Amino acid sequence: MLSYESLADGHVEPVSIEVGVREPNMTEVLQGAARTVLLNPIGGRALVDTYPVVALSYAEAMAEKVRAALCRSEVAIRDFFDVDHAVRNAGFDPARAGFADLVRRKLAIPRTPPPDLSDARIGQLERQVDAQLRPVLREQEFRQFNLARAVETLRQIQLAVRPGDH
Repeated sequence: MLSYESLADGHVEPVSIEVGVREPNMTEVLQGAARTVLLNPIGGRALVDTYPVVALSYAEAMAEKVRAALCRSEVAIRDFFDVDHAVRNAGFDPARAGFADLVRRKLAIPRTPPPDLSDARIGQLERQVDAQLRPVLREQEFRQFNLARAVETLRQIQLAVRPGDH
């Protein structure tokens, strides 16, 4: 369990980190550098020096996010927000050539639960919007999110990846 103490009001906030290493990458990894947006309030310099990282390609990261939204055993509103946000603000096009095949391959990985966009699952998501999403977003980001739109995007992806359709 990791946490940090807020400089603004002193409360301790947990940080969730999720790491999955159960299968090999399906696309080339990216070499890059990570840096913090946290600045020293006195000198204005970054609190942490830039450091090298290896990351998934954008397409593979989005395929992982789609798989999580469709198949995670404990449904998480953050997955649906992330897909919706990527479509609206980051140029993510789920109909892009090759993306459906990448998702199809992710869904075929052993021990991946079947996709589930049932009414019961959507009901669980609806209950998470105010309880789990609102507290971690700025008001403008929260207002822009539309669960029905996110579900529709994921349903379209699910239709595109059904075996035998292509």
